Amino acid sequence: MADWSELVLRVKPEEAELAQAIALMAAPYGIYVEDYSDLEQGAREIARIDLIDEDLLKQDRGVVAIHLYLSPQDQPTEAAMWLRERCAAQGIVCEIEARPCRSEDWENNWKAYFHPLPVGKRLLIQPAWEPPADPQDRAVLLLEPGLAFGSGSHATTRLCMEALESAV
Repeated sequence: MADWSELVLRVKPEEAELAQAIALMAAPYGIYVEDYSDLEQGAREIARIDLIDEDLLKQDRGVVAIHLYLSPQDQPTEAAMWLRERCAAQGIVCEIEARPCRSEDWENNWKAYFHPLPVGKRLLIQPAWEPPADPQDRAVLLLEPGLAFGSGSHATTRLCMEALESAV
């Protein structure tokens, strides 16, 4: 099987939302966004944590990186040119980097960032591939995240689980 291509579109944080919309038109499999511009606030509000990994704190806050993964049939070179043209038409200054990417490199690597996640007062989301975490008197929800559910860390999912918890 031929290697895939990863296109990385780098833009200013204030242009990221429009750039993401453009990227979604070029990426039939979706996009992955690295946005560290509001890291501390997001960590407190979404993840409800105060301790942030040092490597994350070193990330550039002035750039948002939008990753697109394209198969050879998706014509990555033409997709990169199209992205550059669409961004320029919208007044978005961008850099585009293209690099080879084996499908094995991205199909499962996201799992490294998904760890046990306490929700509310009584739930613990546990990734199915990780060794069991200490539940500390919480009910464990074994989860194999995917497109249908995600990791459970999104605010709407968290709120739904907390509402279910309070209803029981």
